[in-house]
Amino acid sequence: MKPMLHKKYKGYFDVGAALEAKNLGKYEEILKQHFNSITPENELKFLIVHPQIAEYNFTDCDKLVEFAYENNQHIRGHTLIWHNQVPDWLFESTGALSLSRNEMLRRMENHIQTIVDRYKDSIYCWDVVNEAIDDGNDFLRNNKWKEIIGDDYIEKAFYYAYEANPKALFFLNEYNCESGAKGDKTYDLIKQMRIKGVPIDGIGIQGHYQVDYPSADSFRVMLEKYSRLGLKIHITELDVSMFSYQDRRVDLPEPSKEMIEKQIEKYSSLFKVFREYKDSIDSVTLWGVADDCTWLDSSPVKERKDWPLLFDQDLNPKEVLYSIINW
Repeated sequence: MKPMLHKKYKGYFDVGAALEAKNLGKYEEILKQHFNSITPENELKFLIVHPQIAEYNFTDCDKLVEFAYENNQHIRGHTLIWHNQVPDWLFESTGALSLSRNEMLRRMENHIQTIVDRYKDSIYCWDVVNEAIDDGNDFLRNNKWKEIIGDDYIEKAFYYAYEANPKALFFLNEYNCESGAKGDKTYDLIKQMRIKGVPIDGIGIQGHYQVDYPSADSFRVMLEKYSRLGLKIHITELDVSMFSYQDRRVDLPEPSKEMIEKQIEKYSSLFKVFREYKDSIDSVTLWGVADDCTWLDSSPVKERKDWPLLFDQDLNPKEVLYSIINW
């Protein structure tokens, strides 16, 4: 019998993958065998789903929803509010005056409630606000949402989503929130929202890692801290780059044996910690399906091949897959 990743973790957490609808065909068998959760990689981002002020484009997301329904898979919604991948019209005024707070709130409400309501019977949770915490000295990222609406744009987004579907789960999604000042700020924001009664159900930890980061101990400390808030924890965008963040090499045609071994060790240690916190973590999503299609091929080093996922460029299972199945 073929091993099935999501079956191995039954009773622990969902195991999901993010992908674009255009890649459904080539990944179909992998998705059916190994994953019981799907995340639309780009189909629900503002620029794609709401390109014009009076135009919505649900075609590609509907394809993913239909596939998930046919295969008894959960669907995570990603993402309602983000500062990237937004259309030009969103922050432009339609008159001589600058865009007002009230008009911006109206646009936000319309966008969120139209989408959440459409998928209220199929998408069970949402990354409501994505990457809101500042990487530097400020508390919140200085983006157009904050500039026009104010610091409460995050809370407003959660309320609008809740009004559209009170049965769904709502997450703040963030990267580099494992430790340090950014981790403290992320924790403090969620704690403040909870105290105010904002309908937030969990923290989405993106999980874009490298073979040398983070350590299992530091990751465990972070999970313990977030668990104390009494929220659900989702790992939303997991991948493990073969390169350390400082490594800018571009000349490797394939990963070395040492890199492969380090990646196996990292994935194994991460999933061990995930299992330890199964009472808090109920979803782990890979940001991609196979190494043939990964955002890390262009970031942080342009046009450099990386191999961060569980299946290789020919869609064959890698040794790292078996390391997290056979524990």
